[in-house]
Amino acid sequence: MKYPLFLTSPIDQCISFRFSRFPQDHCIEKTQRLNQFSVAWIQEGNGDLQAEFSTFPITKNTLLFFEPEYPFSLKGETLSGIVMNVHPDFFYTIKQQSEVSCDNIIFSRDRRSSIIQINDVELPLFDNLFQQIELAIVTEAAGQFDLLVAYLKILIIQAARVKLKNHTPTIFSESLDTTHQAKILRKLKKAIDEHYKKLHNPSEYAALLNVSVKTLGRIVKTHCDKTITALIAERILLEARRELYLTEKPIKEIAFNLGFHDEYHFSKYFKNKASLSPLLYRNVLRHGEGNTQKQNTQPSPILIANESGSQLANSLT
Repeated sequence: MKYPLFLTSPIDQCISFRFSRFPQDHCIEKTQRLNQFSVAWIQEGNGDLQAEFSTFPITKNTLLFFEPEYPFSLKGETLSGIVMNVHPDFFYTIKQQSEVSCDNIIFSRDRRSSIIQINDVELPLFDNLFQQIELAIVTEAAGQFDLLVAYLKILIIQAARVKLKNHTPTIFSESLDTTHQAKILRKLKKAIDEHYKKLHNPSEYAALLNVSVKTLGRIVKTHCDKTITALIAERILLEARRELYLTEKPIKEIAFNLGFHDEYHFSKYFKNKASLSPLLYRNVLRHGEGNTQKQNTQPSPILIANESGSQLANSLT
């Protein structure tokens, strides 16, 4: 079988789900900073996880979850396993169809990641789930999308159960956390999580952290290769997407809750970042309707197997 395997979004035909194996076709040693949720299943070997400013030793049978834009890499000559990248739009489909939300269990508000050790008793269950997910991607048949969503939902719920049962906090090495810049960046990300609905200006966060905008901007650029404005926008857009897809709230109400004075300003802001207006985004994602680009009438992602699609998939590594 040729890897990676992937599905595309009905909104813009970008990759919404990718299934790959490392080290064969995925350079996991290179720092990953994707706009997607990531799941790594360590099947063999030992190594180190570098997650933002922290390091953690990992062994086989370890399950890792990361939120979008969270930087991580896996290093170890003997490491092998599976990496899945799930676009937020696809993830929200899973969350909406689940009666039990495990989002806050799997993704910590502070670290935005989870490390879960799977024991020998639980191992067959998770091995089978990844096999079924892989099979669901390559089998083009009725209900393909629904089947894949179901397996991913089971994976998240089972992982959350293991994490709750073990209730063992992840202990990261603090060797890289003692730097002044690392502390400022952590404080900034925490401040954005707490105040993004009200504070949209970099100078407001600089004032909260008692540093100059210039200094804060330099730290963000050095460690994130982004601007402060981009970090704020990512958090706003993440919440906007959740609200548009998971709720029936009017766009005006969503705009107000996110700190925008009127619906027009929010719609312009959202379209500039997501390439679609909020209403069009909601309609296309839910129903496959109203896309002004080349339209796919099915609301589910489509399996792509052509050469151009493979090139697009490889661009995510």
